[in-house]
Amino acid sequence: MKTIHFGILGAARIAANQLIPAMKEAQGVEITALASRDEARGRAFAEQHDIPVCYASYEELLCDPRIDAVYIPLPNHLHAPMTILAAMHGKHVLCEKPAARNKAEANQMIAACRAHRVVFREAFMYTHHHQWKRVREIIASGEIGSLRAVHAVFSFLLNRENDIRLQPEMGGGALYDVGCYAVHAIRTLMDGSEPVSVKASAAFYESGVVDQTLLAILEFSGGRFGYLDCSFSFADRQCVEIIGDRGTIRVEYPFRPDKGTPNLQIATEDVHRVETLAHDAMYRLMVESFAEAIRTGNTLVEEEDGTLQNMAWMERIYAAAGRRVGDSPLG
Repeated sequence: MKTIHFGILGAARIAANQLIPAMKEAQGVEITALASRDEARGRAFAEQHDIPVCYASYEELLCDPRIDAVYIPLPNHLHAPMTILAAMHGKHVLCEKPAARNKAEANQMIAACRAHRVVFREAFMYTHHHQWKRVREIIASGEIGSLRAVHAVFSFLLNRENDIRLQPEMGGGALYDVGCYAVHAIRTLMDGSEPVSVKASAAFYESGVVDQTLLAILEFSGGRFGYLDCSFSFADRQCVEIIGDRGTIRVEYPFRPDKGTPNLQIATEDVHRVETLAHDAMYRLMVESFAEAIRTGNTLVEEEDGTLQNMAWMERIYAAAGRRVGDSPLG
């Protein structure tokens, strides 16, 4: 098995807490280098996590011929330029979600990766948890009948005043940060069908750009609906309810199953049962899947198209919610 050598761009919490441990556990993967614009912080971070090389700029890391792929956990506004630059250097890209701030940026990112024949993946790790395989099995079995609606929610209380998720120029906002999961889940369960109409309402911070709370209703052909809400001011909550014409599936802890017990509640006219699923290493499974795509030359076209559609939907939702345009990422 060919070892895939990773470089990490930035000393982010998500890298420290999730992706670095996952990469160290993954088969056929090695962390070769880290880059940080704050050299002192980067060196301390690299030493803490036993990363052998630390670069003082992202460009230096991208020029390292030993590195096959990069993981990008940087703020949202840097996803597009760093992905494009990585592709130009022939590096495969595992990019944190949301992939971009708008569909134009996403188009540029995917186009660059395809032009330079590198693999791109948006890091929606939750899809690699086996609870979603079980959800797909139940839907395919016909137990809940024909899919009629999906209701997805994700929120938490954000009380750090200077958090980058509150900065307009950095792509801050609840829809970007947690609502993107809800959009992804609805889009996936609706098999990529385009909504015929989008309605949304939001409470914005003073910037008029960064959404504190956002709710949206998406209508699809055949009388199907998607509902979502996301917030930085609601209590911690995450759930996906899948509604058929014969029953429902309630997915508990659908996006961060590591935060609780990933139960499935299945209810029909005749049955009400709970399936409790064990935790698994979803981050490691995502990394190993990405590494295997690199080895086999699988360009993950379906996932890339999903990223483009996700961003298009989010842009429509923001527009419907009245997000200020002009010099914001939406404009």
